[in-house]
Amino acid sequence: MSTLLDIQDEIQRTNEAVARAERAVANHPMLLSAQATLRGFAQLRDRLQAEFEEAAAATRHDVCRYAIETDDPMPAMSDIAGVWETFQRLFTAVYDVIVNKGPKQRERISDAAADATRFGFAYTFEGSIGVVMTVDQGPGLIPNTALDDAMKSVFEIMGARRPEEIIEVNRRFGLATVKIVREWAADNARARFGANVEWRGASPTPQHFRIQTPEIIQLESAIDRAAEHRTEEIEGDLIEVNYEERTFQMRTSPSKQLISGTYDDAISLDQPAQVPSRYRAHVRVSRRILSQGDEDQISYFLVRLDPGG
Repeated sequence: MSTLLDIQDEIQRTNEAVARAERAVANHPMLLSAQATLRGFAQLRDRLQAEFEEAAAATRHDVCRYAIETDDPMPAMSDIAGVWETFQRLFTAVYDVIVNKGPKQRERISDAAADATRFGFAYTFEGSIGVVMTVDQGPGLIPNTALDDAMKSVFEIMGARRPEEIIEVNRRFGLATVKIVREWAADNARARFGANVEWRGASPTPQHFRIQTPEIIQLESAIDRAAEHRTEEIEGDLIEVNYEERTFQMRTSPSKQLISGTYDDAISLDQPAQVPSRYRAHVRVSRRILSQGDEDQISYFLVRLDPGG
């Protein structure tokens, strides 16, 4: 059987031949010999690609096909390289969480995970902007099925459309993964790209995922809107109440933190509040999963006030 490198070279040469034949057909659309030549090279290309996948499986390499789908005839090279690079980071980060069994808040990847998930360039293919990459399964006799699990999880993450799904991603994989997928989504949305990805790993059944620009925008929006909610009892001094705007300020005890928020019917003419005065406040706290800027975005909603101790 030919080596992967030999087949890669043959595929690239055949792709060049297909491109020349396509130009010949475009210049001479009625020339039967030009059409026959194009068909012959296209069939050879398809056979070589199938042979490449067989050789990859035999030499314990997983194969990833990633096509950028775009209507732009000349997209920016920086946009193309950027989304592929971020996809690599996302795959590696998810794999690192799976093998090390724990979500991560910062993108600190182990050397072992980076080596195990490193994409190697194989060849480009026709149709939008496509690249075929390989991942070495490693020296062990048992296939590294964690690579399959990681890619399956990547597809599931990129398929999220609701804030609740992003909260689950944050719970399972951590804030580092949420940040990377947000970056991938933002880059694709800005460039108006879609993605069509196929994974052939240790499992006999290939995995496939396709997403278009409107769905990517939904993913980005879901990340931006995702927030965790909890109810807390806070004791402190109520120092300001605005009855018209239904807002309040409170200085907590003993931390002396100043918090401000809104309320609905926790304070009213029937349930007035004295300012300043000590209270136990039942507050619903909402924190954005991914805050804009360096500080957490936290909002407070006052549910009930009880006299303080």
